[in-house]
Amino acid sequence: MAALPPGFQLPNSNKVCIASVGDVHGRFNAFISLLQQWEQQHHKKIDMVIQVGDIEPHRDAEDLKTMACPAKKRQLGDFHEVYSGAVKIPWPTLFIGGNHECYGHLEEDPNGFELCPNLYYMGRYSLVHINHADYPPLAVGGLSGIYRVEQYNRERPPIHLLPYKSNRDWIGFTCGDVACLKSVAEDECEGGKLDILVTHDWPSGVCNDRAVLGPKADSNRPIGNDAARELLDTLRPTLMLCGHMHTPFRTVVAHPNVETATQVCCLGKVPMQSSIAVFELNQADKTFTELPGLSKGGNAEEQPDSDDDFDDDGETD
Repeated sequence: MAALPPGFQLPNSNKVCIASVGDVHGRFNAFISLLQQWEQQHHKKIDMVIQVGDIEPHRDAEDLKTMACPAKKRQLGDFHEVYSGAVKIPWPTLFIGGNHECYGHLEEDPNGFELCPNLYYMGRYSLVHINHADYPPLAVGGLSGIYRVEQYNRERPPIHLLPYKSNRDWIGFTCGDVACLKSVAEDECEGGKLDILVTHDWPSGVCNDRAVLGPKADSNRPIGNDAARELLDTLRPTLMLCGHMHTPFRTVVAHPNVETATQVCCLGKVPMQSSIAVFELNQADKTFTELPGLSKGGNAEEQPDSDDDFDDDGETD
């Protein structure tokens, strides 16, 4: 696993604020604004951000060409302003990959790397330890991509073949990614248990009410996937963060024969208010408490910005 940059550490305080952000889809100014609004409303400082994929960090049109995406959704976004230094991300921010990413760029180092100050890609699968001088490190595991049945049991092509293959060949995780994440957690975490697990799609079985997804949801599309559920059951994170469905949802999953349970937090998409959630971490006992969200009346959009807000799986290049 790649080492985090020096600035990616928690402050010298028992209670810290960790923000989670849903699908950004290239709207970096909007996600920064949402979190700044939250800080202003609640008079608290966010210490770290974790983003759940489909962040779309396109530096230029060449990056954009490497994203699997229907033509109507292929937009450059404003990451180029962050990359150039014109816009600053104020908080150390970790992110995983989703199904809409410029993998031509991200696959330059599939183990993870810092794209620009305060923005770190966790890689295809990753376990990072966020250090703090007075408390045990926070163990955060991430799995990039989505489940694709045709891709799960085979290796991804090397990135130099990108010009000759479909961009879709890079959007899925593999059984090898899942096995490696489980193995590294078993080796590096007490009891193989994570503090935070980040996946783009939801784990299967956490929501059986399709009405949660709204009237535009595909009635034949499964809610979540079994590989994410396997990680949830095996790694038993205290907190699991997901995106992909552009739908806010919360639940708690109990684990057999252990006292701990997992808070599952699924997020909407930027710029909706439901795209952010802020948790107070008590570092002494590694518990997470979700804090109140943005109050109505801010600049965040209350409704999706188009009539096509439900995320597809990138099945069109």
